[in-house]
Amino acid sequence: DDLYKKYMGYILQNKPYTPPTSVWIGLFTEPPNVNGTGGLEVVKDTSTKYTRVQVLCDTSHWTDPQAPTMEMSNKLEITFPVPGTSWGTIKAAGIWDGENPGSSNLMWIGNIGTTKPIQAGDGAPRILPNQFKILRATC
Repeated sequence: DDLYKKYMGYILQNKPYTPPTSVWIGLFTEPPNVNGTGGLEVVKDTSTKYTRVQVLCDTSHWTDPQAPTMEMSNKLEITFPVPGTSWGTIKAAGIWDGENPGSSNLMWIGNIGTTKPIQAGDGAPRILPNQFKILRATC
């Protein structure tokens, strides 16, 4: 909702909007509602070693939009830290305009096709190139 409010204010009310130069990818054990509320992001602390991953907003990191859904995807691998403790089962991912929970806005959310349990001792969770897809909702 936050991103759409910014877009609508920019387009319909001539309010200034400066897009971020980076976004942060994060993981959910419980997906948020479609309006971005609720949900459970993996806990960020020294024991889990979880943190969101920063991705620059430029053409070297994201593909061009492809018709008809305007799908875009990551060009480079997105690698999370090696887990210190169990992160739970990952069911969704999100894109924020900042790194820290509580001081950033969730811009996009999406469910993961095949959920993935992340345990202590697993290697670093990765999203391979072209696997993180963002597309326009269609009716």
